[in-house]
Amino acid sequence: MPEQVERITVTSIMPFIIIQDEHLKIRPLTEFHPQAIKPRTDRVKTKVIGTLYGENIEMIL
Repeated sequence: MPEQVERITVTSIMPFIIIQDEHLKIRPLTEFHPQAIKPRTDRVKTKVIGTLYGENIEMIL
């Protein structure tokens, strides 16, 4: 029985580094605010009925 792999998707803005003739201004990046990802439309509809050791137990609707 294959082990389940936990997949985490993170979306973020990619920083750009621009080299120019002027002095570079170094400053920290802005705070990261994660966004919820919409569920796939082709996935089987399920309902979470509980958790066991951090894994969701789902019922197929």
